[in-house]
Amino acid sequence: MADKQDQSQKVSENGVAIQSGRDTNIGINAQQMSVIMETLAKQLPAYAVMAREIVDARLKDLEERLLQPFAEDKEARAQAFNDPDFQYLLTRGQHAYARSGDNGIKEVLVDLIVERSKQSERSLLALSLNDAVEKSAILTANEFAEITLCFFMHSVNLTLWVPPSKLSEFISSVINPLLPLISHSNVSYTYMQSHGCGSVLQIAQTNFDDLFRAKFSMVFYRPLMIADAIDGLGRDLFNKMAEHKLICAIASGGAGGISNIDSVVFNAASRHFFENSLSEVGFDSQTKEKIKILADACMLGATEFQKKISDELPNFDMFKEAWDNTPMKNFTLTTTGIAIGHANFQRLSKMSIPLDTWIK
Repeated sequence: MADKQDQSQKVSENGVAIQSGRDTNIGINAQQMSVIMETLAKQLPAYAVMAREIVDARLKDLEERLLQPFAEDKEARAQAFNDPDFQYLLTRGQHAYARSGDNGIKEVLVDLIVERSKQSERSLLALSLNDAVEKSAILTANEFAEITLCFFMHSVNLTLWVPPSKLSEFISSVINPLLPLISHSNVSYTYMQSHGCGSVLQIAQTNFDDLFRAKFSMVFYRPLMIADAIDGLGRDLFNKMAEHKLICAIASGGAGGISNIDSVVFNAASRHFFENSLSEVGFDSQTKEKIKILADACMLGATEFQKKISDELPNFDMFKEAWDNTPMKNFTLTTTGIAIGHANFQRLSKMSIPLDTWIK
């Protein structure tokens, strides 16, 4: 049978048609991605000559930065460039960066666009990412900071114990760039609410001290001498906890194994994750109670805990003030806000956590 050569296609305003006489290969390389982005960029509104030069430079900057993760991240789907919905998202991202020129916003947009490329279905996650790119064009640095701090406090948790100094480095990497940008004005938060990034709920107030302690309290528990741990738990239970990595050694300049050091800590950042771990191992209620009694003996009192944190985290008081004395303590993120906060958190912390942990 002869091939049918006459073809007709209707293409949406922001679409790119792909047509062939036989089977169409939708594989796409960096050069083709670049052509698509440049084609879409021409659909942006007309600018005066001087403004156009600035816009063109910013679009080229975004294009070059966006191509990097598609070359490095195996999960990034280059085929997404053939999707009309993704192409529309690209134009919104280009528009957002063309208007702002802010490097931080650029990195957030790149993260959101790359994350969106991984979604092949029209899911809640894909739609939330679409909306997050749209909203990024109309948020100031203040709103980005507030959303990111909300995401960090409500959504980011450590599961395993880390030395207090390492926790301080991690927290500082996130909060130090954000704290100077936190607004005390209600207007910033009602603005975010009006654009679907979150809600200000008076009944949802969260106290900073309670929230911080719930997230990181066990990082600051007193270490146990091995002899005291064995005495409190019994040799068999101690060995079983070590086997399941529920306790871990504290480096003291000596060799690695647990038999070569004299102190241990419970291997969890928060009591919530620690007690979940005990249940997962399958300890009976009597054994769990025995472990909890020993853990309670290592817990710092409220005053001592606050002093220890202040000593380790130089900006702790500023962090607490930014939370307790602004509407942030009443602010709850939507899926759009979570997507934006997640992207900016990853930029600051250099960590990579799947967004579908929070948005399915």
